[in-house]
Amino acid sequence: LIKSLFPNLDAPKRAVTELNAALHQTCKSMGNFPGDNDIFILKCAQYEEILHVRHSVFILGAAGCGKTQMWRCLQGALGLMGNKAVSTALNPKAITSNELYGFVHPQTKEWREGVLSNVFRQYALDSKTKKNSKWIVLDGIIDAEWIESMNTVMDDNKVLTLV
Repeated sequence: LIKSLFPNLDAPKRAVTELNAALHQTCKSMGNFPGDNDIFILKCAQYEEILHVRHSVFILGAAGCGKTQMWRCLQGALGLMGNKAVSTALNPKAITSNELYGFVHPQTKEWREGVLSNVFRQYALDSKTKKNSKWIVLDGIIDAEWIESMNTVMDDNKVLTLV
């Protein structure tokens, strides 16, 4: 991206030798292959770089292309480096939107917790004692209904808008 915007600029690549070594070791232990020219390792390292800039990230691709293995490999590599990342993975299409986000019960007008609100609460409680990375992974087919609802949660301004 930088090369296309500034063709005459020679931008040095970020040295991530410790991360690359940990990724190779994790890849091997998981039974994954780094690919031609270590392309899988490169994608894991790029994902790690993005996590430093954004608080929410989408990994998109065709079924079976390695999306799940990529975040699991990065999680394992970070653990080897002493930066343990905790993850909760779920398929958002396996449950209803009310079960995913929570809802106000129509008769009692009481709030019913959803899976995501429970996970967020648990991670918030864990943050008081543990300063590790926490990932909520929605691993499944993107659907217009749930992804639109996630828009405000994933806003870079970190402002939750309730409609």
